[in-house]
Amino acid sequence: MSIPSESPKLRRSFGLFSATMLGTGAIIGAGIFVLSGIAAGEAGPALLLAFALNGLAALVIGACYAELASAMPRAGGSYYWIKQGIGSRAAFFAGWICFYADTVAAALYAKAFGSFAIALAGPLVPSSWITTSVQTTLIAIVVIGFVTLIEFRGAKETVVTENIIAGLKIALLMVFVVVGAAVLIQGPESPTALSPFMPNGVGGLVIAMVLTFVAFEGFEVITRSGEEVRNPTVNIPQAVFASILISIFLYLAVALITLLAVQPPLGQAGYEYLGSLGELGMARVAGQIMPHGQSLFYIASMASRS
Repeated sequence: MSIPSESPKLRRSFGLFSATMLGTGAIIGAGIFVLSGIAAGEAGPALLLAFALNGLAALVIGACYAELASAMPRAGGSYYWIKQGIGSRAAFFAGWICFYADTVAAALYAKAFGSFAIALAGPLVPSSWITTSVQTTLIAIVVIGFVTLIEFRGAKETVVTENIIAGLKIALLMVFVVVGAAVLIQGPESPTALSPFMPNGVGGLVIAMVLTFVAFEGFEVITRSGEEVRNPTVNIPQAVFASILISIFLYLAVALITLLAVQPPLGQAGYEYLGSLGELGMARVAGQIMPHGQSLFYIASMASRS
């Protein structure tokens, strides 16, 4: 029996649009739906500066990833590059670090999906029978199984699913921006909404950047799928930069609308109110400016974890 000289190749199913949606969907996940309110509590209106600086850093790092991925468009991304440049031992540890990080992130996202699902639709059964925590965990297990099934069926199904999820998130965010802008135009001016710009100083700005930068690294999923992208030398760099630029615009637009449109209790600054709400901050603002806005953001938050 002969041994093949080369390892099997994956089917190239991702075009430029699908690769861009893959990266954009990863970037506009938890960072914008959950962490924005928490980061606003730390940085105040300087949240805008935090997002801009994180976006600039992502562009620089993304350029490095795009160069390597277009030169070596293989599955695994950084694992494969490290293996080629340093050796198998370093790649082994890098691969396990990535695997561990992805496993923890997937578990957290699945659990958060369950929490938002129950917040949106209510407990599946009376809590006196099964606690809400157990129901959340059960929903998380079902979601993990569903996503695993899609991945197992093949790249075509994964591409279609990712395009739908990313499109849903972008559409809901654009609705939030447009409706929020209309409300601000018609409503009374609030010149103090962005003042003081940096209430907690540089320290608050740095904390906000640290909290949210991990989301801006979502473009990495494009390079990990380099072996499945058609015409990778052209499409991977374009998809990386397009996903980052689209995400920067959405982050800044949503943050600006959130800071200007939030209606805090009397005597409390808007950014303080957002910080006190934690991960529900943006959903609460959406509920203040448009009908069923809070429910729509629950749906978008669930999509960001699938």
